[in-house]
Amino acid sequence: MANKNYDIALELAIKCNNKRQEAEAYLELGEACKSNNQFQAAIEHYQKALKIAEERREEEQVLKAFHGLGVAYKLSNNFKSAIDYFQKVLKIACKKQDKVQLQAESYIGLGDAYQLNNQIPEAINAFEKTLKIAKQQEDTFFEAEAYIWLGNTYKLNNEMQHAIRNYEKSLEIALKRKDKRQETEAYFGLGHAHKLTANIQLGIEYYKKALVMSIEKGDKRLQTEAYFGLGDVYRLKSQLKLAIEYYEKALDIAKERGDKRQETDAFLWLGNTYRLNDQKELAKENYEKALKVAKEQNDKRQEAEAHIGLGALEKAERDEHVKILGPAGNVK
Repeated sequence: MANKNYDIALELAIKCNNKRQEAEAYLELGEACKSNNQFQAAIEHYQKALKIAEERREEEQVLKAFHGLGVAYKLSNNFKSAIDYFQKVLKIACKKQDKVQLQAESYIGLGDAYQLNNQIPEAINAFEKTLKIAKQQEDTFFEAEAYIWLGNTYKLNNEMQHAIRNYEKSLEIALKRKDKRQETEAYFGLGHAHKLTANIQLGIEYYKKALVMSIEKGDKRLQTEAYFGLGDVYRLKSQLKLAIEYYEKALDIAKERGDKRQETDAFLWLGNTYRLNDQKELAKENYEKALKVAKEQNDKRQEAEAHIGLGALEKAERDEHVKILGPAGNVK
């Protein structure tokens, strides 16, 4: 319905030769397409808006178009273009006192694009700039956001103590602000970081808190992530039966939501855990299911992981065969 209204607004603006309204309609169509994961269509609308806004020297619309293009390119995995457009926003916004919030948002977008492009030092620098702005403006929302993003980036860079400190700062602010989303993200971050440092019990505690928050919010995607996290920590703790239970719960929700990526991940982790538990047939069954969905989705990463799992099963079978028969194939 929103798209239809914007289409009508665009048609009327073109008929009336009202360029400001035409650009605004393109911007809104870009936002609507981006929200519907139609990233290429969003990019086309933003570019049309940008062309008109630059011709008219309409700075506000230029900034909106730059920012929209940055987000849309990032979401479509074109990180270099995303970086370019976020930098264009900042080049203008950093000169304007009334654009402080846009500066903070754009540094977060820029940092995320750098992170996804494996430019970790640049990502940290961008998030530190968000943090500096937030502290100067006494903006606790963006301060907590900056700490979360810094935690994520340090975690990716395997600097777990830095990650944990930033997540803890974010959590402290989120609890004071009663911001449930940021609180949940901090719990997830702390769960991941403690899991990766083999602090299993703390990992369990934080994932359980994240799960409770996700259930309260009715957020099925986050519930699935919490079940994955709990499956991981119980697997690391060698409590494989419990791990399998949590991966099964993740699988059930992923199927219910039609989330093929999470569904495939659940099959992969079930395969890994059954293999650890020496339940070879169940492991094979789950790897084959993962492979089937991954091929349907053309997800090469997950497809490769399924083949690796199946290969590990075949190797174990060959090794067992050699162990029984000996290298020459004779029964020992």
